[in-house]
Amino acid sequence: TRGLVIEDESFAIASLKRIGYFRFKGYCLPYYSSKDKFKKGITFNQIYQNYRFDERFRLLLFQIIEHVEIELKSVISRDFALGTSSTGFYFPENFEKEEYHKSWMENFKKLIFQSAKRRELYTNHYIKNYDNVFPVWVATEISDFGSLSKFFSNIKRPLRNKISKENYNVGSFYLANWIYVLSITRNICAHNGRVYDRIFPIHTKMPTKENHLTNNRAFTAILICKKICLDKEYFSLFRKNLKTLIDIYEKFIDIRKVGFPENWEEYI
Repeated sequence: TRGLVIEDESFAIASLKRIGYFRFKGYCLPYYSSKDKFKKGITFNQIYQNYRFDERFRLLLFQIIEHVEIELKSVISRDFALGTSSTGFYFPENFEKEEYHKSWMENFKKLIFQSAKRRELYTNHYIKNYDNVFPVWVATEISDFGSLSKFFSNIKRPLRNKISKENYNVGSFYLANWIYVLSITRNICAHNGRVYDRIFPIHTKMPTKENHLTNNRAFTAILICKKICLDKEYFSLFRKNLKTLIDIYEKFIDIRKVGFPENWEEYI
């Protein structure tokens, strides 16, 4: 009655039982010509294939961001320890803003409690044997990506710039923003949020010559991963899997809906 072409009713019913009507409807929205009326010729299968692409694309995106997150934790904690001390994160003088540091430490205490509750062996080891004092590499391991983003952006500028330049050959102005963008994107992926045809609540900062590539869609996160993923072989495998996925769903999707330029392979 809304104008959607349903070629196989039993398949549509079975699919909606597995996916859920409310979730599926989110993928219908781009295909409406007006409220609850589909554009002419839109089929259930076309929207279903959009959903399947989004599901697989989201998992790929999550995987590469998680890999970059682990690398960032290692790099930041190592260089922060070398620049201050293994427990230097306890001291506000190593950070730009004392109030941000205080807020971060309060959240860190909650993260310790949650980690201990999950019975992480390394957390309990430091609680029992080191009087609840953690080295920075354990602190970043306990931290979620959002906490890591806040931690890095508040490190004193000289050390923050040193970490950025020596490991990623960019200024900390960009790296701090990129970590934030990836943390937001990762959280959307982790909570099964729709990525296809989604505008993200972020603003990515890029050097002037690459400004034309940035947008509020998923491609920007991939571009960031390309720039800061230290394991080039790992990223190459991700790129290969991404190309295969797009080839499979090519006739059902519009890659511009995830922010990809036509010549996207040249950039990643």
